[in-house]
Amino acid sequence: MTGSKGVTLIELLVGIACFSIVIALVTGIFVTALSAKKQVKELSLLQDEARYIMDYMSREIRVSKIDIIADKKLEIQDKTVVYEFENNSITRNDQSLNSNAVQILDGDFDGEIATQPKVTITMTLQSVKNPSLQIF
Repeated sequence: MTGSKGVTLIELLVGIACFSIVIALVTGIFVTALSAKKQVKELSLLQDEARYIMDYMSREIRVSKIDIIADKKLEIQDKTVVYEFENNSITRNDQSLNSNAVQILDGDFDGEIATQPKVTITMTLQSVKNPSLQIF
């Protein structure tokens, strides 16, 4: 049948199969991209939370007299302000500085009160929604 016009059933099935494979690949890429975007957003929120906590504390500590530096506790301004790592949180005078979306797994104050006072703050934050996301 030379010169016949139209598409055979085999050609149609091959075309549909190719189209289905392309659609499946594109859908997989799209789902992966959405998942990555969600994880990046959660990581960004975690970093914002850590930045807020560090900025808040460092501003006050920088202009204060340091009284006591312990492992999980820092007392400044004649012991009127107490920062403490406790119960997966950082507190300032028993008021939590972090939101409920973040847990502080570990935190530590280190430093010296000698002639040039210095405080080093380290902490590990974890997302409550996605516990695999942590920053140090």
